[in-house]
Amino acid sequence: MPHFPWPGRASVCRWLPFAALLACTLPANADTLRIGAITSASSGTSLAESIDGLTAYIELVNQQGGVNGRRIQLIREDDGGDPQRSKAIAQRLVEQEKVIALIGSSSVVDCGVNADYYQRQEIVSIPSIGIESRCFESPAIAPVNAGPFAGLGSALKFAGEILKHPKTCVALRSVPGMEKKYQQILARWSAAGRLSGEPLFFGPEDAEAKVLAELEKRDCEAIVFGSIESSILKALQEASGKLKQRDW
Repeated sequence: MPHFPWPGRASVCRWLPFAALLACTLPANADTLRIGAITSASSGTSLAESIDGLTAYIELVNQQGGVNGRRIQLIREDDGGDPQRSKAIAQRLVEQEKVIALIGSSSVVDCGVNADYYQRQEIVSIPSIGIESRCFESPAIAPVNAGPFAGLGSALKFAGEILKHPKTCVALRSVPGMEKKYQQILARWSAAGRLSGEPLFFGPEDAEAKVLAELEKRDCEAIVFGSIESSILKALQEASGKLKQRDW
C-alpha cells in the first residue's frame, strides 16, 4: 500500500469529504475558493473522465450555495505531458492564481516535476489519478487511486495465486520515471519464474496491434496489460485467436 510520510496535510485531507477537505486548506478571508487541476489532455493520454466528474460536482456544490457561502472556482490547465510546461503551470497556479490546493489533477508528469515545489509552498495536491512514483512518496501529494504500482502487484498476485496460472505475460505503458519502479515490482515475480519472457514496455506511439502481436508469441495463460482505459479497451477489442482465451 502507498505510504504517506508524517506529518503531511495531504495524507490527512485525502480522507475528508470534499467540503471539509477545502476547509482543511482555505484561508479565513477567502471569498472564492480557488483550486487548480493539471491534466495532460493534449498529450494523447486522455484521462478526462476524472476532471470532468470533478467539474460537474463543483457545479453542483456551487448551485447549492458553495462551501459556507463561498463559491468554488476550478482553474483547469493542460501541461501536454511536458515537464517544463507543467512546472510553469504549477508556479502560476500557486503564485499568481493563488489557488488554495490542487485537486483532481491527472497529469502524467506533475508529481515528478512539482512534488518538491508543492511541499516547499505548503500546498496540498490530491490528484484524481496518481501515476508516477512521486505521487505516492511525497507528503504533499495524496492521490485517491491506488496507482499503477500497487495495481501491478495486485494483478500479478491474482493471476498467480488466485487463478493459479504458472506464467503471466506483462505489457505496460511506460511513462518517464515509471519503468524503474515497475522493474522493482517485477523482479520478485521474474525470480520465481512466474513471468513469460521480459516485460513488454510500450509508449503512446505504439499501436495496440503491435503490442498484441508480440504478446501472441509468448507462452502464458494470463496477461497483465497496464495502460490507460481507452488503450486497454482497444486492446481487448482487437485481441483475437488464442489471446482471447487468456485471462486479462
